[in-house]
Amino acid sequence: MGAARGYSERLFQRIDIGALDQESARQAVRMPLANANASISKAALSELITSTLCYPYFLQECGKHSWNWEKKSGRQPFRECWGPAPRMTRS
Repeated sequence: MGAARGYSERLFQRIDIGALDQESARQAVRMPLANANASISKAALSELITSTLCYPYFLQECGKHSWNWEKKSGRQPFRECWGPAPRMTRS
């Protein structure tokens, strides 16, 4: 007889995806911006890729908050580099 699994074990499946390669990370940022008729400077994209270590969650979070902040400020989103961000490190 098979081992019994709890409700949450049947409901959720954990999938570790890890970091993206740099080109995939760039595309993950550029494609939604292109769909919104916006762009990102090379300097800002480079800072974003470096700061997030290409982890999808951090790319999404940084992109979301940068978009919202720049939208409120009245500037075209991502036209300028938003300055140095805190560095994350791999464990």
